[in-house]
Amino acid sequence: MRFLILFIFSCTNIYGISQSLFNGENKKEIIRGNKITKERIYNYAFHRDQIIDSTIAVSYTYDMNGDITEEKDEKTKNTRETIIKNAYWYNSKNRLIKQISEVPTAAMVSVYEYEYDSLGNEITKYDYNKDTTRLTIEQKVYNDKNQLAELWIKIDASELYNSRRYFYNENGELSRIDCYNRKGQNIYSYSYEDDKLSRKKTLFLENEDGKKVQVVCEYNPDNLPVKIYNTTNRLVDLNSTSQTFDNFDQVTEYTYNQDNTIFQVIVYLNGKKVKLQRHYYFKF
Repeated sequence: MRFLILFIFSCTNIYGISQSLFNGENKKEIIRGNKITKERIYNYAFHRDQIIDSTIAVSYTYDMNGDITEEKDEKTKNTRETIIKNAYWYNSKNRLIKQISEVPTAAMVSVYEYEYDSLGNEITKYDYNKDTTRLTIEQKVYNDKNQLAELWIKIDASELYNSRRYFYNENGELSRIDCYNRKGQNIYSYSYEDDKLSRKKTLFLENEDGKKVQVVCEYNPDNLPVKIYNTTNRLVDLNSTSQTFDNFDQVTEYTYNQDNTIFQVIVYLNGKKVKLQRHYYFKF
């Protein structure tokens, strides 16, 4: 639900990778550790690198656990104001077992429920709407090293199918994800290389067209992204064996406050600055 560069930067949604490697948002632990209650993100208009105007784009309200209880997208010339309200429930081991997300103006309610095994691994996720006319079930299978090995998905009345298989290098780090359609065909794969010496991680897409760099991330000593190079736009058709891309040269730069919260995000497209955002925080 949450994204900082709304109109241009879209991190590839790769289950198990995008949430941990190429994440361009404040980590929950940072929000919680700094006791932040609200975050406001402003868009800045500029001319010849000089700021000429600013408008608030989105605001987040947090609880003591660092969870977003309310997300408010401000009204613009092209969009109306949108508010998403979230509620959370945890078990005795402080693991999330239920989340309800509601958009009051659109009468939309999404419910997420989670189940865990005895080791604390998430094994099942249910994603459905209020009247249960929509239901997606995700089931995770782990290997003998307690690493995520497979992701199975069932959408509404369709058959459960193996959507992802995960592979690890000799250091136990995730190195490859094979992605399958409902027929069991491997339609594309993701892999990445982690250069710890230069603090750089590279994400590759592999399909019948070959292996292509999709995202490159450079990190600071705190393992926070400082530059993200995005060479391809999102996949157009996830079910085909040959995907179409909109190619462009995009660089996203992040700078941080001393407490590791994001201060500023700048997006360049083909070398030209096209987006500037700054983040402001309120604490308990």
